[in-house]
Amino acid sequence: VPYPAPCFDDVFVNAALAHDPSLQEVLSDPAVCALRVQDLTGLLDRVGKEMAAYCKDHRLDQCFRHVCLRAPCPWDHKCCRFVTLPDSKGPLQALVGNMHLIVFRYIKPWTLSC
Repeated sequence: VPYPAPCFDDVFVNAALAHDPSLQEVLSDPAVCALRVQDLTGLLDRVGKEMAAYCKDHRLDQCFRHVCLRAPCPWDHKCCRFVTLPDSKGPLQALVGNMHLIVFRYIKPWTLSC
């Protein structure tokens, strides 16, 4: 899934910081960097189908790694830790599309290098 358009970049943040450097302290507090419900539903609309397909092809092992059920695995695992089925540890559980998966498969690759 490509990075959302228009791109969220820091042009406005940098301009605001240049104008008022005291904003840096405010921006360092995640509690004040709010998301709207509309933002979350838009994100789910963008990634939901792909995330469900990814979850169907993977399980979670006791080390919280994504276990590929297909060999070779057709998925780009992005920032997720993953192993093949023979290398998995302990009983496997369903991989659920939750906040952790969204962060490691979508948010981190869009905003950082893994």
